[in-house]
Amino acid sequence: MEEIQIELSRNKILLLLLLGIVFFLISVILITKPSEFLNYKMRSEKLILIIGWVGFILFGIITMFLFIKLFDSKPGLVINKKGILDNTSTNPSGFIKWSDIISVVVKKSGYIQFILIKVKNPNEYIERSGRINRIALKQNTREHGTPLVLTSTSLKCSFEELKKYISENLPENVDSELSQ
Repeated sequence: MEEIQIELSRNKILLLLLLGIVFFLISVILITKPSEFLNYKMRSEKLILIIGWVGFILFGIITMFLFIKLFDSKPGLVINKKGILDNTSTNPSGFIKWSDIISVVVKKSGYIQFILIKVKNPNEYIERSGRINRIALKQNTREHGTPLVLTSTSLKCSFEELKKYISENLPENVDSELSQ
């Protein structure tokens, strides 16, 4: 098996960064001028402030991580005979051994498609990550049943190409929906 390296897409990351900045700035406006957003649906300044602060924190963190990712020179994803090295997102999974993988499933949420990689030992992948990344991986587990979620959002490839690369290199004993 030849090693496959998929680079990060600076254009996609820059677009996500700009969207993050826009939502961050909207959150700042909600915090500084909550009374201007009162209407028949939104009657509470307190609720507007809470929404503003949640957005401020959330989009502030996301924007910071996207800014850092913009200058990341490592490949976004590496597929080789040992497994998959994920560096695709602000909370990458790291190295996923082929021998740990039980199944691979495709899921769609809105316009975004994911590849969910279910492993024998999900807690091992969560525990080996950093503190902030651990929170994101635990959220992935609650939401998707696995901490390991791949998407092509920040990669220089389409989702179909990502599926193809992984599908062609999966061991035969792994239950997969990728070729469907």
